[in-house]
Amino acid sequence: MLGAFLWGKKADTVLDEWKSDEESDVLTAHHNGYAPVIHQRTFSFDKDSTFTIIDSINRTAEWVCNFNLGIGILPVVQGTDVYLEYERKRIGVMSFTSEDLDISVVDNFYSPEYGKKEKIKSIRVKGKMKNLVSLIKINKQS
Repeated sequence: MLGAFLWGKKADTVLDEWKSDEESDVLTAHHNGYAPVIHQRTFSFDKDSTFTIIDSINRTAEWVCNFNLGIGILPVVQGTDVYLEYERKRIGVMSFTSEDLDISVVDNFYSPEYGKKEKIKSIRVKGKMKNLVSLIKINKQS
C-alpha cells in the first residue's frame, strides 16, 4: 500500500559538488524525479549576506518554482525583485535574473506538526527556460 508520502519509484539523487571554506559554502546536486527532465540545483552562501540558488534543467520546458516563506514574512513584488518584510521592516530581497518570468505571491500552508496547518506566503515563479538564478540577500542584524 502506498500512502500520501510514499512513492512506488523514488527519484535518484546525486551529490555533484560540496565545498566549504572561510568565505563560502557551495552544494550542487541533481535528481531525475521529473523524468525525462533532470533537475539540478546549486546553493551558494557567501557567508556575508548573499544566498544564491541556481536551478537548471536539461531541456527547455515550462516550469513552476515555489519559494515558501517563514511565518510572518510578507513578500512585495516589484518587477523581477521581491522585497521581504517582517514586522514592517525590510529584511531582504530576492532577485531573479530573467525578465521573462511570471512572479506572483500566493497563499500556502506549512505544517508545524501532524494534523496542524498554518498559513504562509509563497513566491511563485513561472518560466520557460533552462536556468533560473535566484539571488537572496538578507540584511545583517545590527
